[in-house]
Amino acid sequence: MPHEIGSTTEPGLRVAENYWFNCPACGYDWPSLLMPSIIFVSLSFVTDQCPNCQKKRVPACMVEAD
Repeated sequence: MPHEIGSTTEPGLRVAENYWFNCPACGYDWPSLLMPSIIFVSLSFVTDQCPNCQKKRVPACMVEAD
């Protein structure tokens, strides 16, 4: 079975998604374009660091749909 390098029809290909975060410590909210390393079953598994107060492991609150 031939396989082209860089084929966009490859099954399991993941693209970066725009996740929104809301810091519980300072109330700051921000978007972040992330490429998940695994398929997440819950937004609570997607975390980022708050750029305002530097709190670590702030869970995502939503995914921006296209």
